[in-house]
Amino acid sequence: MGALKRGRGRRKGRLRNLNLRASYVLYMLAGLIVAVAGCSLSINLLDAVRMNIYYRYQSMAQEYPVPQGGRVETLYGETSSYVVYDQDGSVTLRLTPSPREKVEAYADASGISHLVVTLGYSQEDSRKDLAIGLAMTAMFPLWFIGGAVACAGLFYRNKLRRPLALLTQAAQRIAREDLDFSIAYDRRDEMGALCGAFEAMRLSLSQNNARMWRAMEERKKVNGAFAHDIRTPLTVIKGYAQLLDKQLAAQAAPEVTRPMVATIARQLARLEDFTQAMSQLTRLDEMPFHPRPLTLSAFLPQLTESAAPLCRERGLAFSFGQGDMPPQMCLDRALICQVFDNLLSNAVGYGHTQVRVRAWACRGDFFLSVENDGAPFTSEQLERATAPYYTSGAPGHLGLGLHICQALCEKHGGGLLLTNPTAGGARTIARFRAPLA
Repeated sequence: MGALKRGRGRRKGRLRNLNLRASYVLYMLAGLIVAVAGCSLSINLLDAVRMNIYYRYQSMAQEYPVPQGGRVETLYGETSSYVVYDQDGSVTLRLTPSPREKVEAYADASGISHLVVTLGYSQEDSRKDLAIGLAMTAMFPLWFIGGAVACAGLFYRNKLRRPLALLTQAAQRIAREDLDFSIAYDRRDEMGALCGAFEAMRLSLSQNNARMWRAMEERKKVNGAFAHDIRTPLTVIKGYAQLLDKQLAAQAAPEVTRPMVATIARQLARLEDFTQAMSQLTRLDEMPFHPRPLTLSAFLPQLTESAAPLCRERGLAFSFGQGDMPPQMCLDRALICQVFDNLLSNAVGYGHTQVRVRAWACRGDFFLSVENDGAPFTSEQLERATAPYYTSGAPGHLGLGLHICQALCEKHGGGLLLTNPTAGGARTIARFRAPLA
């Protein structure tokens, strides 16, 4: 008994692990066999019902013999009549059937031997006979189409539904950056191989993410430590440079010496700016993101209140425009102010005569456009200006401002776009994802 169960289990396992092509052929053969058997059985059953009706009417038939050597004469009129004569010409039978009756003549070697009168089907039995005939005709396509559909449904349920559901759920979780799961599908067919490959990919992604996370954490620690540790020697050097400059000024040092000290001071200031930027870059991932409902009519004047004085200091005209927007939007005030300050600083630094700012909202996004009439972006700048440490050669420019703006916009669900207006100049547009409050 145990050996029988083991053999049955092995056969079942082999069927479960058949490849998809062989499994589909088996399902189709099984569906074909069931369709042929079902079609034959259904047609035989319907034919039996049909023959029962036929034999029931045949049992009510009446037979009238024709004498030996006699004849039958048919008289046609409003209703047909049948007259039977014997061999002497005498009438032996006059038969006038009703409209529902049907007369059939049967003959042998010597002539007509007898007449049979059968009753025609009633209206109800005629409808039954017609319906049975149509059903017998329809059995073939119904059974074979139904068998094909059932075969496809069983094949999908038994061979495809579970692995496809596993792969769909896995793809959705990977899209959500959730790799803390596993895919388990124990069959050794093509879908099992696909699930195994997907699980290997998930495991590889999880390991790569872990390595990247550790590398990012280490890099942040190194950058933070560098930015922190370099401040002390820079402060000392800066202090000595200032002291040396004062002493040289008091001693009326030669003009060639003091410019060298001034150069050292400028380079120290640049190093301090670089250190500050690296510290800020290290803290970007840790920067909190707290969008709250803001009343835009009050927020926008506060956002731009420092822009006009800054432009006046550089001799630039400042203008602010406002497009359509709702009364309130969910925005992170501090984050948007930081992005705007960086964009405004760039526009003031490169503008010739004016700086233009515009704010508007569209489809749940808040936009800030900062534009100047300076030199337009080059094709290289349009492509790489938001990359870290990219500079266009301007003195004192560290190449981190637009990169930080891009990172902050992405933190707010948006992005940064650089364009060249048709009227000239350069324009930077910051987009922030902000659902209506």
